[in-house]
Parts: sequence; structure tokens; C-alpha cells
Amino acid sequence: MCRGSPHHKLYRDAAPFNVRYLNAAATRALSRFRCAGAQRDGMNMRMGNIRRTEKSKITGIRVPRLVCSFSAASAVCLLLIAWPAQAQTISLFAGNGNTTSSGDGGSATAAAINEPSGLAIDPAGDVYISDTNGWRVRRVNPAGIISTVAGNGTYGATGDGGQAINASFSDVFGIALDGAGNLYVADASNRRVRKVTAAGIVTTIAGTGVQGNTGDGGLATNATLNRPIAVALDAAGNLYICDSSNHNVRRVNLTTGLITTYAGNGVPAFAGDGGLATAASLMFPLAVATDKSGNLYVADAGNNCIRRVSSAGVIATVAGNGNLSGFAGDGAAATAALINLPSGVAVDGAGSLFIADSGNNRLRKVDATSGIISTMAGGDGNGSSGDGGPATNSLLDYPWGIAIDSTGALYIADRMNNRIRKISGAAVPPPPPPLPPAPAPSSTPTVTSFTPAAATGTAQTYSLQIGEASGWQDIDVVNVLINRSLDGRQACYLAYSQTNMLYLVNDNGDGLLPGMPLNGSGTLANSQCVVTGAGSSAVGSGNTLTLTLNISFTSALAGDRVVYAAARTLTLNSGWQTMGVLSVPPWPSNFPNGIGTTPSSGSAASATFAFTFGDANTAANQQTAWALFNTALDGRSACYIAYYRPGNQVLLYPDNGDPSKAASMVLAGANTLSNSQCTISAQGSSVAANVSQLTVNLNITFKPAFAGPKAVWMAVQTMGGAQTSQWRPLGAWVVPSN
Repeated sequence: MCRGSPHHKLYRDAAPFNVRYLNAAATRALSRFRCAGAQRDGMNMRMGNIRRTEKSKITGIRVPRLVCSFSAASAVCLLLIAWPAQAQTISLFAGNGNTTSSGDGGSATAAAINEPSGLAIDPAGDVYISDTNGWRVRRVNPAGIISTVAGNGTYGATGDGGQAINASFSDVFGIALDGAGNLYVADASNRRVRKVTAAGIVTTIAGTGVQGNTGDGGLATNATLNRPIAVALDAAGNLYICDSSNHNVRRVNLTTGLITTYAGNGVPAFAGDGGLATAASLMFPLAVATDKSGNLYVADAGNNCIRRVSSAGVIATVAGNGNLSGFAGDGAAATAALINLPSGVAVDGAGSLFIADSGNNRLRKVDATSGIISTMAGGDGNGSSGDGGPATNSLLDYPWGIAIDSTGALYIADRMNNRIRKISGAAVPPPPPPLPPAPAPSSTPTVTSFTPAAATGTAQTYSLQIGEASGWQDIDVVNVLINRSLDGRQACYLAYSQTNMLYLVNDNGDGLLPGMPLNGSGTLANSQCVVTGAGSSAVGSGNTLTLTLNISFTSALAGDRVVYAAARTLTLNSGWQTMGVLSVPPWPSNFPNGIGTTPSSGSAASATFAFTFGDANTAANQQTAWALFNTALDGRSACYIAYYRPGNQVLLYPDNGDPSKAASMVLAGANTLSNSQCTISAQGSSVAANVSQLTVNLNITFKPAFAGPKAVWMAVQTMGGAQTSQWRPLGAWVVPSN
């Protein structure tokens, strides 16, 4: 390390390029920048400027300055006559300089904030501060009182689904607010972006917590990130994430929840200007901001420049030259200037660009009209002086985040000073924060498919699809319940939340066990079943959510079970639907019994079903066999059928399920029986028997009014009613609506 370099403090104080987060190649690259600066100091220059023995303190006087640009082979210097920026007054807004996190309930200027890095301001004038090493987000109200809105002050990744002030965070960096009061937090070391609603509930909206660069085109909650360090919103309902150690910017469509790469090809370099941003190279981007025209600005810190991505996706450099670090260029075109590790960026209502030139301890401005760059605050060296005087005479220490309020006041996260500084009247007020995307009008969600509908064994991977006309993202909760009946007690009862969390209900059916994110790992268990994260997933596309569940069943769930499912939006509920049947060994060994139906599952308006019944003695010992199609074990409004073997008769029960009113026919010729749910035709029906089994083949046509998923229950009785089996759910059938 070149200790004479201005970058030495950056490494000493564990700023963003802390060696803990850099690979060897990146460290060497930054060392080249750092050492080049030290060598130029030896030429009586500091990062491109002749040392000045006296700093001009007279606003409006032209100051001759020698500005130099360096390459490996040469140095080129220009004599510029520059107009310094009109100085505004700088003041202390929050932080007493101590490296702790304390003072809630009191004056913000007396509170301690630990290396603040991110800032956001709501329309009411509340200023939100990411208290980075305090692992919190703080808020200062217009009266100047500070409080905590997110984070319990411990390093961790807990609390999703609960109050944000009880949750734990790890290295809170960039933050952003929408017009509804939702707060978006770059939880960098947790490799997640989290959202705090206006009601104070925290959830993860991007990232699994696993380091990586995967998931584009799918749910953001299933994607992997690598040290997301900044966030920004646009008016179209998109969230931009500075995925710094992946050297790219990701975008989450907040309407669909899908993530894509918006800028950067993942190669840490400087390349691609004039082409598509997705094909360009970035290096450790540290900040993002949007303007009212839909442009995205990226603080490309490792390249010492600011890049702009147009609404058409084309990238260009708008400040800094992308090759050299240093300080030079004030009073000239920003694209010819030198910038040193920019870590913050903001755009005002006029389109002027504000840059936290962190390595130079300065706040710089690029004028929207002229493209000229100037220093607004800070100067040579680091410090904390100047409050109450011109901002251009102040000293800063590694400024980071920038925000602008509705009066045009500009706020700076003066990170290594553990303070927030304010410059009044420094900018044109920006547009108000964008409102979140308006949810489409909800319809009633429907479980449209469930496979396998009929299953046997101690383990099963289920796949179910839930349709919602307003978009899959409006599906709030999906429930799956496996039991003998619709009873959550002693059941395998699961709940999937829109936050990509899966929960299992306890054995008593009255509470949720701790959940797990569907990110490919972890397990959930109660006495009836174990759900494994590996092999389980949730994928949304268009109007459909596909949920895959990898479940193992314990002996406590042995026997025949029905699988129910339900889904709801925030306002509408599908109600429970009977989606399938499951037989978990050991199976009943007593006879008589229903054995099974063929087909055991499917969907059609008509089919010939083979119902097989068994008896330990002989098939001739079987007197009456029943089959019942319905959403529950209820003979009312059902296709409820009996076969009476001694008379070779089929009976169909009426809509009210009254056995005394059942219609009958001999199973021969062209006879038919009907109720409001189905018609049984003798033609195509038959009976077969072997030593111990009776098979009744019935030609059944279902009525459209009976549409929907049904379970198939079976039971049998021996001669004279001596023995009657239990009802067993042995099949699943979906009746189409037409």
C-alpha cells in the first residue's frame, strides 16, 4: 500500500473497497490507482492539481488553475480560468461524530450515528439515514428528533414478516422511499434488498442471502446477489439495485417481482460506452439515481466516473474519464474531469447531477445545461470543519449518500465524520418520490392444476399452479392441507406467503412454526410431515404462480388422505378445493375394503371408471359397493353411486343424498340414471369378479354444473351387512365446466 496516497484512508477506515470484499485482481487494480496518485504527489501534484498554498475564499473571482490529466506515458496540463460555484451555507443536520448508534428520542445533532452512508427523504420532510455500522435505519422528523425505523442494532438477517424495528440487518447501505412510504433497504452483507412498509413490516424482496449472480428472468426473491449496496426507484415502478461485487445493476419490476440485469456484463472493467448497457463493463458500482426522463445514473466507483443509461438502454459516461482517479477539471466539461471513487449520486429537478467524490472528500456538481463540473463542498484533505460558513470552505471525510428535499436543500452522508451535513438552497427540488405500482383489480384466485392428483408412498413432490387474472404477484397466500378431512389438527398443513416464505402449521393446527425461504435449502417439520427446501420452489409468470413442494410423510400420517388447497389475494379467497388423494403406508389390511379406481385421476366430462373392491374371503361375499364423487365426504349434491351385487343393480342417490329415494336400474341394455351431478349409462358398464375382488365398471357423464376438482371415495359392505368398510379416498377427478 502507498501510504502517501489519498487512498490510504479509504483502506484504513474500511470503506467500501475494504479488502474483505475484494478479490486479488480487484485489489491490485485499486492499488494501481492508489500508487499512481502517490507518485504524482512526488511531482508536487495531488491527483492532477498543482498544490495550492492558499485556497481561494472569494466567491466570484476568477482563479487561474493548472489542471493535469495523466496516463502511463505522459501528463497533459491545461490552464483554465474557472468560475467557482456560488457558495451556499453548510450546517450540521445529524450526528455528534461518535462511532456508536444512540440518541433516539432526542435531537438528531446530539445523536450518535455510525458511518452513515444512505439517505432518503419523504414528502413530509422526514430524512431517513442508513446507520451503516449501527445496523439500523434512522429517521429525523421535521422537528429534528431522531428515531429508529428499522433494525434492532444487532448484526444478522432475522425478522422478515414482523416489525422492522425488531429485525436484524447487516451493513445497511443505500435506501430509497416511494410515495406510499415504503422504504427499500440495501442489506449489503446479507445479500438482500428488504422492504419496510409504511406500517413497519419488513420483508425480503430481492436476494436469497446466498452470494451469487443468478436468477435473471425469475422472481427477485429467488435470485442471488453479491453485496447489493445501493437502490433507486423510477416512476415506472422499477427498483434498481447496485449489485456492486457482481459489477452490474439489477432491476426488479415491482409489479411482477421479476429481476433482470439492467447494466453491466459482470466483467470488472471500463468498456461499452455508446452501446447497450447490458453489454458494457462496470467496476464496483456504488450508487444509482434516476431522473424524471427515465435515465439511470451509476456511480461507477472502480472506474472513477459516472455513467448514464438512457431510457433506451444505451450507456455513456457523463463525468470522469473512466481511466484515471484523482482530482481535476473544475470549471470545465465533466467528462474531462478526474473523480476519485465516487460513492453517491443524485439528480435534482433541473437535471443537474450531484456527485459524492468520496476519495477527494468533496461534493461536486455537474450543471444540467452546460455540463460543467464544480466543487460545492469539501476541499483538500479530510476533516469536519466549516459548519455555519460557505460549503466550499468546509471539509468532509469520505462523503457518501446524497439526497435533496422539496426545498432544494441538499443532504450529505459525511460518512467517516459520522454526521449528516446540510446545504440549503443548493439544488432545484426534485419530483416527489414515485408511487408504487397500483395493483390491478383482484379476481378470485383459482388452483388450476395439482399433480400428482393421486399418489402413494412416504414421499412426494407436488406441483400446483394457481391462476390470478390480475397477475400472479397479487396472490398473497397459498395453503395446502393433507389429512383425512378438512381439519388442520394433526395434519400436514402448509402456508406459502408472497414474501417467498413457506410455513408449516403446528400439530394443534393453531399456529405457524418458524418458516423458511424457498431458496433451495432448509427444512420444516411437524409430527406428520417434513418439507425440504431442496426441490421446493415458487415461480411466477404472467397470471400463474407455480408452487413445488418436496414433502416426506411420517407414520403418523399413515393411511388414506385427501389433499386440499386454497389461495387468496389481499381481498379475495378461493376457498378450499379438493385437489387430490394420498395413501401413506402402512395401508389398511382388514377386509372388505375399497382397493382403487382406474383411472385414479384425470379430467373429462365422461369416462368409464373401474372401481375395485376386495374381500378376504370371496368376491361373492360382497353385497353392496359404493363410489362417491364430491369435494368432501358428503352424499348431498354429489355423484353418489351404489352397486348391489345380488340384483346386478346400480343405484344413484338423489341430490339430497337420501338413500331411501335412490333410483335404480339393472346393469344391462340402454338404461340410464341421472341426478343434477351425473348420468350413469348401463351401456358401456359391466361387472367382473375373481376369487377375492369385485370390479364394477361404470360409464359416467358429469354435468357442467358439477365442474371442479373432486375426490373419489369408495366403501363396501359384505352380505347381510355383516361388515362395512371405512370410506377411503382413492381417486381425484376434475370435472370440466363445458
